[in-house]
Amino acid sequence: MQDWKQAYWLATFEWKASIRAFIWTFLFFAVIAVFFLPSFSTYLENDFAGFDLLFITLFALFPAWLRIKEFQYQKISGEIWASPALIMLAQLPVSKNVLIKSRFIVYAAYSIPYNLLMLIALYIVNPQFQTMISPMSHIAFAIIWLAIGIYAGFVMPASDAGDIVNTKIMTFHGIILIIGGLLFITFIHLLFGNGPVYLTIIAAQDWPLLSSIISILFAFLGVHYWQRYMKKQIDKIDYL
Repeated sequence: MQDWKQAYWLATFEWKASIRAFIWTFLFFAVIAVFFLPSFSTYLENDFAGFDLLFITLFALFPAWLRIKEFQYQKISGEIWASPALIMLAQLPVSKNVLIKSRFIVYAAYSIPYNLLMLIALYIVNPQFQTMISPMSHIAFAIIWLAIGIYAGFVMPASDAGDIVNTKIMTFHGIILIIGGLLFITFIHLLFGNGPVYLTIIAAQDWPLLSSIISILFAFLGVHYWQRYMKKQIDKIDYL
């Protein structure tokens, strides 16, 4: 618990330097709420894969892309890619555990509040979704997607620790990620007849308590897994 308190204190420095980014993040999600969420009705009727991809990206990847450049994952030198902020903080007399936890706390401020607002806005602006799902099931649906934002999205702060990779391999990995994501979503559609987002609606409707508990468990395991991954990366890479 003491590590988390110190990590929170460390995270406040980045938050204070990122006020403008938080404002832009709020405006971005406000635009999404106005122009994207009403199309949820079209998805419920036609269930197309492109909506699934965008919805997952919103919860898992967009929060990291909205951080200011100085704190984002980027090329440092040669084949070393990492977050300059993490390298700077690594020079301070703070434990590795505190440093790692602070990165997740910083990211959580970009992710959880805005994702929660998106889920609330979805229920408010979309009458078809309101009639389709009860308030209790909507809470379960929100827990499922907030958990996805944690166990999938926390790969982004974990990547702050960096990697040793050249530009060609980085580009190749990016292409593989996009193609792999599309193939995975298409496979889900072919196998179940519905996309991942629609399946989470069904799970929230039919098993609200079970789906919530499983999601919280996955979020808990995800936080621990990404912390261990980040620690291994920091031990492996020589930033100097």
